[in-house]
Amino acid sequence: MTAAAIYAELDSGATQVADQVVQWRHQLHRHPELSNRESNTAAFITDHLRSLNLDEVRTGIAGHGIAAVLRGGMGGDRMIALRADIDALPVRDLSGVDFASKVVDNDYPGGPFPVSHACGHDCHTAMLIGAASVPTGVRDQLPGTALFVFQPAEEGPPVGEEGGAKQMLAEGAPAQAYNCSATAEYRQDVPAVHNTEEWITAALPTFQRVAGADKVIPTIPTLGYDDVSELVDKFGGRYVTLGVQDSGVDPKTGMPVPIPGGRGMAMNHNPHFCADDGPLLTGVRLHAHVAYDHLSGLLVPK
Repeated sequence: MTAAAIYAELDSGATQVADQVVQWRHQLHRHPELSNRESNTAAFITDHLRSLNLDEVRTGIAGHGIAAVLRGGMGGDRMIALRADIDALPVRDLSGVDFASKVVDNDYPGGPFPVSHACGHDCHTAMLIGAASVPTGVRDQLPGTALFVFQPAEEGPPVGEEGGAKQMLAEGAPAQAYNCSATAEYRQDVPAVHNTEEWITAALPTFQRVAGADKVIPTIPTLGYDDVSELVDKFGGRYVTLGVQDSGVDPKTGMPVPIPGGRGMAMNHNPHFCADDGPLLTGVRLHAHVAYDHLSGLLVPK
């Protein structure tokens, strides 16, 4: 089976699961859970993963983390991990969508808190569930092993609790411009996410094939927080942003800007943040294509 035929099979599988991915995203968005409290979210994910004929589904990692294993039929030692974060934020949901969250966590330390997926983790999780569903159809043609990692507490566990990517690794799963001042206290030591040139160069052909060359845009370095750095910096990998709002990129600054006439744009962690459902299929396809290309040796740093 040629690579082109496998890509076509992966895309067909992604298209078949696309409507389910949207439904999963809406379900997760309605029922968000805060860091280290993602019990129902984990159960929802696990129920589907165990229906997929995967080789292994491990639960209870770093609290509510999950790791699912798909071993390819062609053997080989290469492995790829695809990861999604599953926790929500103590933020009101002002998105205005009909599946908006009305959840309030009365028992969380420091609460009660309104809870919402204001950072897109509902999308990340739904896309990765979809991506886990796709390669099973071409298992016999896959070399190596795909690991699907669902990580709790990306936003940081409560003070005094362990959690997040660092804990998953430990448990074996691989404002002055506005005349303001602020004092910051770092309660969780998280290294920067470093996209190395070697990995970006290796991945660009895959990204461009899936999304279109004109839609893959380099961005300037940012100070964004994500403890996926614990995984990327240890094993290598790529951290990319999937455009999910009515926005473009300012060519001078490299920063996202609203498209005139669109619905507007709200940054992550804003109560008005809400992702469009449309790009979720692209996210599923990206996961599936990156997995195959890496496992087959087409996407490796040189």
